[in-house]
Parts: sequence; structure tokens; C-alpha cells
Amino acid sequence: MKCLCVVDLQQGLVTPECKTIIPNVVKLIEHFYANHDRVVFTKFHHTDNSAYPTYLGWDKLQAPSQQALLPDIARYARRIFVKYGYGMWTGAMTHYIKAHHIKQLYLVGVDTDACIYHSALQTFDRQIQPIVVADACMSGAGHDNHLAALKLLKRHVGDANIVSLDDVINR
Repeated sequence: MKCLCVVDLQQGLVTPECKTIIPNVVKLIEHFYANHDRVVFTKFHHTDNSAYPTYLGWDKLQAPSQQALLPDIARYARRIFVKYGYGMWTGAMTHYIKAHHIKQLYLVGVDTDACIYHSALQTFDRQIQPIVVADACMSGAGHDNHLAALKLLKRHVGDANIVSLDDVINR
């Protein structure tokens, strides 16, 4: 079975450049639901004593308004997993993926060079095929970081596992 994982499309994380991927993400969500495949969503939360403010000086995304999913995404969100770091593999996510016998995990959202990258490597290490939909991901740090992450992902999880929206829709 396959599953689409929509990563961290939240009010406080999505930059104007990141918003350009929303139409592609919505097409994928609708495609997966129409084919009776699984769709899950992640939301990143952290606290004052997490590594982000401690080591990076980053204190955003603590208010509920910043943590909220974008409205265009929230209307589709039936299963949301809260995560507290870059990776998506919480205990609840692990249980869900195992319970539903997921063998392919399609990753979309933000940030390609952080949460998407880390989650793809974690997925690969669990012997589940990570498939990153390149034109449905973006980095809040800019297009260059997005492209750099895709280059590294091709090396680390395989060139064939970096695909486009059209590749997914036409499979």
C-alpha cells in the first residue's frame, strides 16, 4: 500500500515561495483520496526548551495560529501527526505505517532541505520506499536549498525516488 505524507504546511512555516507548491500538493491529495490510498499530514511543534531556540535561536511556530495548517490544506486533513523535530517518524506515525502495511511513502511539503530530507532518510532506513515529489516540495530558505536537497536525496535514496507530480498522476 502507498501513502502520501503532507509535511508541515503550516501558517508559520510557509513562505511566499513555498506557497507556489500548494496547487500541486492539493492535486496529489485529491489523487490519493480518489484512488483510496492513505493520506497523512504532519504538524511541527516545539517549545522554549527544544533544540531550535537553544541551538539555532529559532523561536517561531509556538503560537497555535502559527502551528495551524494552511486553510487550503487543512480542509483535506483527516489524519494529523504532531512531530517535535525534523523527522516525521514519531511512535504514532510508526504504528500507523505498520498497521496499514505502507510500502511506499510519498513526501510533499516543506522544507525540502530539512523535514523532507530527514524524513526521506528515516523512511529509507525503515526499508520503506521514500518517494519525494520534487514539484510539490519547497524550502523556506529558497529554491537553491530546495535544489541542493534534491541533489543529495537522489544520491541517498535513489534517483528514481525523486519524481514529479506528473510521474505520480500518470503511474
